[in-house]
Amino acid sequence: MIYVDKNKKEDTIGFNVVSDLHMDFYFDWKNPYDYINDFKNNIQNKCDYLIVAGDIANNNKLSYIFLESMNYFYKKVFVIDGNHEYYGDWGKIDRYEGLKDITKKLKNIVFLDENDVIDVEGIKIAGRMMMYNIEDRLKDYQFFKTISNDSRFIPEWMVKKKHKEEIEDYNRLIDDVDIFISHIPLIPQKNSNYIPEEYRDISLYYNSGVKIKANKIYINGHVHHRQFNTIPLYKNNEYIGESYNINVATGYPYENKSNKPHIESIYIKKGEN
Repeated sequence: MIYVDKNKKEDTIGFNVVSDLHMDFYFDWKNPYDYINDFKNNIQNKCDYLIVAGDIANNNKLSYIFLESMNYFYKKVFVIDGNHEYYGDWGKIDRYEGLKDITKKLKNIVFLDENDVIDVEGIKIAGRMMMYNIEDRLKDYQFFKTISNDSRFIPEWMVKKKHKEEIEDYNRLIDDVDIFISHIPLIPQKNSNYIPEEYRDISLYYNSGVKIKANKIYINGHVHHRQFNTIPLYKNNEYIGESYNINVATGYPYENKSNKPHIESIYIKKGEN
C-alpha cells in the first residue's frame, strides 16, 4: 500500500508539488527574480524534491530562470510539459525541446518524458503530459478548433501523435509506479467552476482514455481548481482499493486570491499490501 499526507510523518519521503504557475502573469517583466523569491518564501514545508506538472510560463527565458533557480534549491526537480510549454515564442512547436536543450547543464532538472520509471528513495515515479484526445468525438475536435487557444499554437497532427504515444507510455509504465504525474488530469475534476458545465466532459479538460489503477498517486494540473481526494475503484462491482487525485494548479491571478504561487507539500510512505 502507499500512503500520502499533507503533514510530515515518520519515515516519509517529501515532495513539493506545483503546476500551472503561469509565472509571466505574476511579475514585473523587468525583475522576474521577485517571483522566484515569492515562490521560495511561499513554501510552508520545504522538501528535498520538487515536481512541476507543466505550464511554467509562455516563454523559455522565464521557464529557464525558474528551473535554474530550482536546480540549486532542490536535490532533484522532476518536470513534465503542459500545453503552455508550446505557447508563446510565436508558436514554435520545438519550444519545449528548446527548453530541454538550454537546461542541459542543470544537473538536478529531470524531464520525465525522457525517462521511464525513476526511483526516488524507494518511491517510483513516472510522468507524461497525457495529451487529450480530439479524434474520437466531434465535439472534442470542434472545441479544440473553435474555442481552445491550444489550436493556435499546437498543430493538430502533434496533438494526435502525443495522445497516441503517451497513452502507450502510460499503459507500459503504470503498473511499475507509485506516482504518475500528468498535466492533463486522468480523473474528472469535481466541483470545478473553472470548467463551464456544458464542457465538463470535453477531453481537453481530462484524458479519459486510460484505466485508473488502484494504490497509485495521480498528480495533475491544467484545470485550475486544486483538489486532494481519494478515488474508490471497483471491478465487477467489487471494491479493489483506491487512488489519490492531487491537483496543484496555481492558475491565473484572477483565479488566485493570494496572488502567490501555490506549492503543495506531500509526504509519501510505502507499506505492506
